[in-house]
Amino acid sequence: MLNFYEVEISAKCISLIPMFIDAKLGFDTGGSEIRRKENRCFAITNIDEDMNDCLKPDNLGRLKVIDYLKK
Repeated sequence: MLNFYEVEISAKCISLIPMFIDAKLGFDTGGSEIRRKENRCFAITNIDEDMNDCLKPDNLGRLKVIDYLKK
């Protein structure tokens, strides 16, 4: 059984340069500026009739599944 779903991977970064410039100029910004970047991707799972993961290295049908997904 082939399933797929959408997942979100978010990354956060703190912008230190504007914070230092504001501090040097005497501005009170209330803290650092945090920027978020969101990436979305599809996750694919494949299980057999016994609910075993077909992509595990010890699964006998692993290479067939990988060949199918490459098409």
